[in-house]
Amino acid sequence: MAEFSKQYHDLGLIDWYDFDLMDEFNRCEDGYYVPCICEGFGSLAVMNDKGICKLAFINEEGEKEWKSLDEVVKKHKNDK
Repeated sequence: MAEFSKQYHDLGLIDWYDFDLMDEFNRCEDGYYVPCICEGFGSLAVMNDKGICKLAFINEEGEKEWKSLDEVVKKHKNDK
């Protein structure tokens, strides 16, 4: 079943959410991540990178890449 984050919900694209990415981020010590799939953003995990919330994605080359939550939210706002 698909799961969507509060941050994706806050973009106004859906009217419900399953979890808050910031709750998951706050559980991570610096340099650590937890698997956490958000179908809306297409992310696979959330990481604490020196206090910055980052999300993991698989790029076109099949490699994992990290993007800040702010960057991801901004991109989705512009795509609306």
